[in-house]
Amino acid sequence: MTPRDGFKALAALALGAVAMHLLWSSVLAAIVDHFYRHRAPDISRVDGSYRFELFGRFMAHERSRTQRPIVAFVGSSFTYGYPWQESVIFSRRATGLFPEAMVLNLSMLSADTSSLNDWVFCSAKASGIAFDVAVVEIPVVNEASQLAQYRRRGLPPPPMTPLARCGLEPRTANYAGYFARHPYGVGWLRPLWDPNAYEQPDRTLPSVVVPPHYFADSADFAGIEREYAARVRAMLSGARAQSRSVIAYPSPILLSEVAKAGQDVAALRRQLEVALEACRAVPDVVCVEPAFLYDRREDFLNLTHLNQRGHEEMAAWLGKMRQ
Repeated sequence: MTPRDGFKALAALALGAVAMHLLWSSVLAAIVDHFYRHRAPDISRVDGSYRFELFGRFMAHERSRTQRPIVAFVGSSFTYGYPWQESVIFSRRATGLFPEAMVLNLSMLSADTSSLNDWVFCSAKASGIAFDVAVVEIPVVNEASQLAQYRRRGLPPPPMTPLARCGLEPRTANYAGYFARHPYGVGWLRPLWDPNAYEQPDRTLPSVVVPPHYFADSADFAGIEREYAARVRAMLSGARAQSRSVIAYPSPILLSEVAKAGQDVAALRRQLEVALEACRAVPDVVCVEPAFLYDRREDFLNLTHLNQRGHEEMAAWLGKMRQ
C-alpha cells in the first residue's frame, strides 16, 4: 500500500465515523422528540454541565411545535412526579384545565430556588419563551436543607441570576445538533431511558426512615430564614416576569407522620409559613397552600412525595383553585 492509499483509507474511515456519529445523533434526537412531549427528561441522569442545555433545548423544541399558549408546571421532584410514570402525575392529569394551551412539566429532581430561577425562568427568557401560566412549586424541603448545609460548611449558597443579567445563549429547537456536539455514543441510552415510563401499581407509605439532615431543624432554619425568604421572593419574581400569571404553592409535607419519624415538626411548619409569606410579598402572584395533604397518609409515597392517589387528589385540588 502506498502512502496515498493509506491516506485515502484513513480519510474514508474518518468520514465513515463522522457519518455514523451524525446518524446516531439523529436517532437520539428522534428518541427524545418521540418520548418527551409533556415532561422534560430527567436531567439528573445526564452527566456534565451540559445537562441544563438539554433542559433548555426541551423548552425550545416544544415551543417550536405550536403557537398555543404554554402552561408550565415548575418545581422539584414533587412536581416532576417522581417516581411515577407520566400518565398519573398531577401536571398530566391537570391538562384538561387548560384546553387551549400546551402544558409542560418543567421540573427537575433536587431543584432549589436557584435551579428553578436559572434553568427554567432565565433559560426561558434567553430562548424568547414566555409562559401564559406558571404553576410553581416552592421547593421548601430542598431549599431549607441545602441552605442549612451550606451554612454548616461555611460556604455561600449558589447565587441566583437576575433575569436582567441572564447569560445563557438562546436555545434552538434542534435536538440533533445538541447530540452531535456531545459525542457520547451509546452512553446516551442510559440517561435518556426513562425508568418510570412503564405502568406501575400504586403504593402507600411504608415505615418511615429519614436520612440525616433531610429536613432543616429549628436551629438550622433560624440561621437561614431571612435568606430563604429572599430567595423564594427572587425566584417567584423571575417566574412573574416570564409569565402572564403565576400560581405558587409550597411543596407539601406529610406533617402528621413527621413527628413519628423523630423530626422537628415546628421547624417544618415555620418553613411552610415563611414560604407563603414570601410568596404573598411578590405582586400579582396567586399563593395557595395544599394544606389538605399535610395529614393524608393515604396520599403519600413517603414524607415528601405523593403516590398515584395523591397525584389525583392534587390535580383535583388545582382544578378547584382554577374555578
